[in-house]
Amino acid sequence: MNSWLRLLGAAVAVVVGALLLKVLPPIIVLALFVGGVAYVNARLKPSSSKRSKPSVADARVLGFQRSSTDTFGLVGYPLSLFSRGRDGEIVDVLWGSWHRLDVKVFEYRSLDGPSDTAPARRFACALGPAPAEWPALSVEPEGFLTPSHERGTMGMVRLGGAFDGRFDVRSDDERFARQLLDLRVQDWMLASADSWGFEVNGRLVLAYRPAEDPVPTTEALEALGGFLDHIPKALQHGLQT
Repeated sequence: MNSWLRLLGAAVAVVVGALLLKVLPPIIVLALFVGGVAYVNARLKPSSSKRSKPSVADARVLGFQRSSTDTFGLVGYPLSLFSRGRDGEIVDVLWGSWHRLDVKVFEYRSLDGPSDTAPARRFACALGPAPAEWPALSVEPEGFLTPSHERGTMGMVRLGGAFDGRFDVRSDDERFARQLLDLRVQDWMLASADSWGFEVNGRLVLAYRPAEDPVPTTEALEALGGFLDHIPKALQHGLQT
């Protein structure tokens, strides 16, 4: 509809310009013409406040529900990511069923310093269910540049090889860490361009990464789904002895 109105406005501007050309210098007519077209375009262009957020469009496509605030109390879940920074909050929550999983996609924000004017850090997140009760573990690309004091209280686990050079693994259960992050999972994560970190605890599985701009919901869901698809089948029913 707006494109037709713009076309009509441009046509009117041409007619008016042709009439003015007979009585005014060409340079003035040209200036009036350009200004008129710009004005009509600006008036008909939807304002940013009326545009749908990407998450709104994603929710419609996926059939998810959406809330701008954390109505689930997710920020209180026992995941170390939510203790990073100051005044952490969860916003823009989408939830629904995806590949038979009950999932939630959202953004975690916190302040990066003691001052209220400190820059905000943002993480795109996707949360889903683990197939069994698992010990707490986090595996995060070193490229996230997370300060050591924000990586939680869990002990560091060294798995060896190229994986140690690119990922930081934390868990107080080293045996579980080695079972979960077997060579198949390591190879998949090494091939993923270090773009996502993962955290598990109990029945929770979280995929996350820093995000300066909104991350497509499907991208977050595919990261979560990829991780769950690659976990060893032996862990589907809990930690194996």
